[in-house]
Amino acid sequence: MVERESSEAAAEAATAARARRGRIARRVATASVSVGAAAAVGVLALGLTSPAVAVFASGDTGRDISADVTQAAAPTVQPEEIQAYVSSSTPGVTFDRSENFDVTSVSKIAADSGVTIFAGTWVNDPNAAIQWPFPVGVPISAAFGSVSYLSEFSRPHRGTDLTPGAGAEIHAVAAGTVRIATEAGGDYGVTVVIDHEVDGQLVSTRYGHMQYGSLDVEVGDTVAAGQVIGKVGSTGKSTGPHLHLEVLLGGTTQTDPIAWLQEHTAG
Repeated sequence: MVERESSEAAAEAATAARARRGRIARRVATASVSVGAAAAVGVLALGLTSPAVAVFASGDTGRDISADVTQAAAPTVQPEEIQAYVSSSTPGVTFDRSENFDVTSVSKIAADSGVTIFAGTWVNDPNAAIQWPFPVGVPISAAFGSVSYLSEFSRPHRGTDLTPGAGAEIHAVAAGTVRIATEAGGDYGVTVVIDHEVDGQLVSTRYGHMQYGSLDVEVGDTVAAGQVIGKVGSTGKSTGPHLHLEVLLGGTTQTDPIAWLQEHTAG
């Protein structure tokens, strides 16, 4: 009886996940016109290409790239602790804009995943093998390798902080196997690590600071690209709701998540 109930629960969860992905796919399929108005809801605006996103402006990835979100001071932590916080706005960052989606269509896609703050930087292809962790672009509050961290910590920022609003659904960026899924992730708080095979190589992704009680996966689970794994929170060493995303080459070596995703979602 217990095994039957467990199987039924798993089947219901899978059905719900497919339904969510289906809604997002329909939103993407019907979206059109212009995203020029998206500047009103976020300062990051990039050109969109098929299948998922496109060209980020070149520049110093070591600086903070921030939208007008929550302002907070950096917490005092030990050098070996994960650095993650929502930083204040940094002006002067501009990107190309797209004319493929209007702001209403993007807002509907965002709403289907609980995203309340978006920036017009990408729209996922829900059928792609590699995807962004949110179906639409969201503000970035701290970039990978941010030099601003050097004054507070012993090393630059080891991931990218994304701020779609508390409770937004977090999606696996690729198919893989869950290596870590815990509510006791130390500085990462509620965290998930997924191992993927990309171009024949091991690549892992880490998702930190999720909400308590939001984990949708367990260790050993096989997940699909775009599958919901949890929700954005502020657990662990964090001063505001955000996703701390890491991409780990070979399972351990940090690389710039935005640059990696740009490369692998651009077609």
